Amino acid sequence: PTIIKGDYTPRFKLKLAHKDAKLAEALFAGGSVPLPIHEHARSLLDAAMDAGYGEEDASAVSRIVEQRMGRPIRKG
Repeated sequence: PTIIKGDYTPRFKLKLAHKDAKLAEALFAGGSVPLPIHEHARSLLDAAMDAGYGEEDASAVSRIVEQRMGRPIRKG
């Protein structure tokens, strides 16, 4: 519902999700299990951080998805 409304009021800041993704990546580094979903999520988080969304809710990553799709996934 928050993405549909375009509400990115911080509940869990994107910069914290980004930090956690980096920690998980370090934990699994050198492992034998590929993590393609994590790699994709990390690329979205990286792009959202680069776009300046770090202080917004982690759901603000949806803005990057919208940019890559070339259309909104939310109303407005």
